[in-house]
Amino acid sequence: MDEKNTSLQKSSQEKGLQANEVVSNELLVTAATALWHIEYDEKGEISKCIWSTSFRKMFGYESQADFPDVWDSWFTLIHPDDKAYVEHEYAAALQDYTGAKIYDIEYRMRSKQGGYRWYRDVAHITRRADGTPLVAEGVVVLEKSSGNERLRLALREAEEANRENEAKTEMLRRTEEFNRNILDKSACGIVSYRLPKHDNMYLNAEALRVFGCRDIAEAQTELPRTLSAAVFNDQAVVAKLIEMQTKDGSVDFECQITNSKGRTSNLLLHSEIVTNPLGERIAYTTFLDVSENKQLLAINDRLNKQNHVINGLASEYSSVWLIEDDGRFVRRYKDAGDNDYIKEVWKFIEQKPGYNDGINYYMSLCVCEDDREDFFQKTQYETVLAEIRKKPIYNVIYRRQFKGKIEYFKISYALVDKSIASTNFVMGFKNINDLVLADHKRNEELAAALAAAEQANSAKTQFLNSMSHDIRTPMNAIIGFTSLAASHMDKPEVLQAYLQKISIASEHLLALINDVLDMSRIESGKMRILEKPLHLSELLQEIRTIIQPDIAAKQLDFVVDTIDVLHEHIIADRLRLTQVLLNILGNGVKFNKVGGLISLQIKEERNAPEGCAKYKFVIRDTGIGMSKEFQKHIFEPFARAETATVSGIQGTGLGMAITKKIVDMMNGTITVKSKPGEGTEFDVCLTFRIAGGRKEAAKPLPVQTEADIEAALQGKHILLVEDNKLNQEIAQTILTEAGFVIDTADDGTVAVDKLSKAAAGQYDLVLMDIQMPLMDGYEATRQIRSLDTEIASIPIIAMTANAFDEDKEKALATGMNGHLAKPINICLLKKAIAKALL
Repeated sequence: MDEKNTSLQKSSQEKGLQANEVVSNELLVTAATALWHIEYDEKGEISKCIWSTSFRKMFGYESQADFPDVWDSWFTLIHPDDKAYVEHEYAAALQDYTGAKIYDIEYRMRSKQGGYRWYRDVAHITRRADGTPLVAEGVVVLEKSSGNERLRLALREAEEANRENEAKTEMLRRTEEFNRNILDKSACGIVSYRLPKHDNMYLNAEALRVFGCRDIAEAQTELPRTLSAAVFNDQAVVAKLIEMQTKDGSVDFECQITNSKGRTSNLLLHSEIVTNPLGERIAYTTFLDVSENKQLLAINDRLNKQNHVINGLASEYSSVWLIEDDGRFVRRYKDAGDNDYIKEVWKFIEQKPGYNDGINYYMSLCVCEDDREDFFQKTQYETVLAEIRKKPIYNVIYRRQFKGKIEYFKISYALVDKSIASTNFVMGFKNINDLVLADHKRNEELAAALAAAEQANSAKTQFLNSMSHDIRTPMNAIIGFTSLAASHMDKPEVLQAYLQKISIASEHLLALINDVLDMSRIESGKMRILEKPLHLSELLQEIRTIIQPDIAAKQLDFVVDTIDVLHEHIIADRLRLTQVLLNILGNGVKFNKVGGLISLQIKEERNAPEGCAKYKFVIRDTGIGMSKEFQKHIFEPFARAETATVSGIQGTGLGMAITKKIVDMMNGTITVKSKPGEGTEFDVCLTFRIAGGRKEAAKPLPVQTEADIEAALQGKHILLVEDNKLNQEIAQTILTEAGFVIDTADDGTVAVDKLSKAAAGQYDLVLMDIQMPLMDGYEATRQIRSLDTEIASIPIIAMTANAFDEDKEKALATGMNGHLAKPINICLLKKAIAKALL
């Protein structure tokens, strides 16, 4: 059981003790008590209900026949006004797994003789390990006085009212959150603040984007600076905005702003001052960013340059009207296509040719109801004439609704004659629905891109934090124990203990580096699945050999079993399949208990494609297990159920993430089932091609003891090719102490020169570094193999920090006989040399 469940259980027990104490006190005060007992099954349903004899007698019933052991015997006697209250309180106590809710209530019950009296009911609930109720036991006490009935009822009503208020408060909060989400999805920018101090500011998502602010806090400083540098086409607008600081009003205008990020936007705005129910003056501005509307800008630019405004509008707009004679006459200048709504309007205009009548009829016929008030204010004759005398083009944007279809439209107005006395103007209708929707889509894409960037940045930060911690932990041990070893050189036993701890920390650091490199190669797409023939029995034996020392060290039982395996010869990536199984088995060892069990079961399924075999690898352990919550994150990088500090178990948190990605690369699946304290099961399903022929049995090699191998290697001459002096010294010391005779070369050129001049038998083997300044190990090997002497066939083993699969393949393809990855593992080094020479 994890700490959270343990804590909840303790809390529940404490609450139960409190309830029992209350019951005991009541029993001491009065003998008029009655006990009851209710049991529940695992589904939470009543399995047994027991009423004590004193319980029945309290309500005037003498036998079980009169008062059966069922829920309704008691519940039907409760006062009708109290039933909902009792049922709610009892259910709340059952469903509160934390134990914080105590069932201790008062209610009225009817006796067999009739009439109601007040009783106090107190209960303790015993729960299962998962928190579900097991037994509810309680005591009912007859209240000595019923004079406080009004008070009891008032308190209960207050409790119910409080619950209702809490529910309403939560609903108001959700409503406010919903409204804000709606505003954030709007294509229009919205800004509001309180006057005169410009505080309590609100900006929706579009406003934050246009003003280049991450959040409202940044807007508090950036917005005033941006607005103070705004460029206005009309100075009268500036005067109006200044006036509105102290006087209510509204204004529509255009302006150009440049935010702190250097982005310039052209805005169509509507600002007004409103007074809220608290009497505060609120400045409220909505705007539309038309900067990306290239067609609109192109139209406006052409209109400003053209002398003939009508022709300019007619070339860009679907319908164009000419308003003449002080608005008393409307003439249709252009009507492109089958605009049924225009035909309807013109039928009306033919009867009433005035502009205001025509535009109002158009509004009632085509403009969305929510936009009509704004549309009416902006399109009346006097308003239009005043606006186009101040600026070349006056635009009104609205939503047109006709025959069930809603689209964004724009009406553009312009004077035919730019003289101040002119009253004739032209108006053009244009469908801008695609432009507005495209702008809205761009905003959504930008928001999604921003969210993805923030998520990536968060992942990067998490990666760096985890790496910093996990690398520093073993490094701290290495540095610390090295310092301690240096100060205890005269104490061999202490020195040996420190060196052993340094070795453990070094291996952990190397494992971390290998996991990070594997993860990086997977993410970059550089890791490949290299399939070759293999035998499953041999693979299992290799895995058993590798993990056996760890199994033995923890005194675990390890069971390997196969079920219905018909095809043992398959085509697969031996290294990656081994890595997957060892990663899972390794976790089973690390997180297991001493004396526990680990099992590996392989079952061949029967639904594989032709020419293939499908296997299910089931790995089980009896370890500490995992919570359901952590199982959702087990395959995420750096995911650990507990920190190493708490669990005492070292790990990078990358092993299962790597395992999942390798399984995905093999087109397989991996699932996990676990319970805290009971253990874990991993199921890995993989499909492999069946190998063409049966593998011939390998001829048994002569049995050689480790002592025989050591003796056979004594005195062998090795040429060590290594440019790094420190690495050279380490390798030379290790090999010399192992009984080898060592000669060194600082570069590939030196190695080739020495071997080309060497006498027959002077050298037995070459240990070759790869990355060297003048000639790398690959080129040196190629030149050695091209020599005309016997030395050309000398065994060459790569000993390099280039540790990936492709590095090993390249080394073998160049002509080397083996490959060892740095840092040097003495046992592996001896085995590689023995394999090459014996």
